[in-house]
Amino acid sequence: MKTIKKTIAEVARELEGAANILILSHENPDGDAIGSSIGLALGLREFGKNVVLANSTGVPERISWLEGAKEFVTQLPPLRGFDTILLLDCAERERTGFDLSGVPEERFISIDHHPNTVGVGRKVLIDTQAAATGELVLEILLEMAVRVDAKIATALYVALHTDTGGFNYSNTSRMTHMSASILIDRGVDPAAVHKHLFGNERFERVALLGKVLSTLTMELDGRVATCVVTMEMLDEVGASPEDSDDFVNYPRSIRGVEVAALLKEREEGVFRVSLRANTGVNLSLVAKKLGGGGHKKAAGATITATSLEEAKKIILASLEEALGGAAS
Repeated sequence: MKTIKKTIAEVARELEGAANILILSHENPDGDAIGSSIGLALGLREFGKNVVLANSTGVPERISWLEGAKEFVTQLPPLRGFDTILLLDCAERERTGFDLSGVPEERFISIDHHPNTVGVGRKVLIDTQAAATGELVLEILLEMAVRVDAKIATALYVALHTDTGGFNYSNTSRMTHMSASILIDRGVDPAAVHKHLFGNERFERVALLGKVLSTLTMELDGRVATCVVTMEMLDEVGASPEDSDDFVNYPRSIRGVEVAALLKEREEGVFRVSLRANTGVNLSLVAKKLGGGGHKKAAGATITATSLEEAKKIILASLEEALGGAAS
């Protein structure tokens, strides 16, 4: 579904008419989910809106420096006080990690850029051409004539930067750079953002990386590279699960690898897999079959298995099927 300007305008008019707004994003949020949420919340408050930010698993430490990050609550507030519930970077209510099953559809507005999502609510804005939900939020704020200041711009720039891998992924477009240019004009310091995201590593995170890379294996005749993160590793170095969020990029960088998989042990019998592709294989379809979702070249899912070995077998079987017809 490609966004048209009328849809941006319709969502903007809906938000102008709202009074009490709850902004939700997907659990285990990334920079796009958090940055988009903060940027939109700050912008809506310029119109005098009452806005509450919530995420079921909280803000990752790597982006906790953003102004507004401390506002997120991890418990769902009483919903009767909100006339509008925004789902950002998350077009399905189940992915929030909150129980929203009894909430009427007309109270939702979905804003997302992921493929293979339908969205819920009286207005659904899904543009798979956008590199990040932050791009769509910027369009909405400009449509509303919001004064995008440095705080809003920095939050949205983090959304763009993280979902494009520092403007290196194939989802980076002319529009992405135009959006980044607008945000820089509004006060973003790109060098400062980069330092926050990549130049301020905790010892525990680097120590964890060493352990994770020691598990590197090549599978399916070298087409797939895998690494694992166990709870034991986290305990040994004092790291948190979010410390490994972008480790999948290391096996992805190996010459000849078509798909990289990072398997994280969440709790006994529960594993989170992050998938990244270098070729034409559609990982969003792979992840969807495993109960997750994402983009064509970046997706993930949470699976249950009796052991790490079984979880790995499930993932490799799905990837082997997908790679059978993928272009090299």
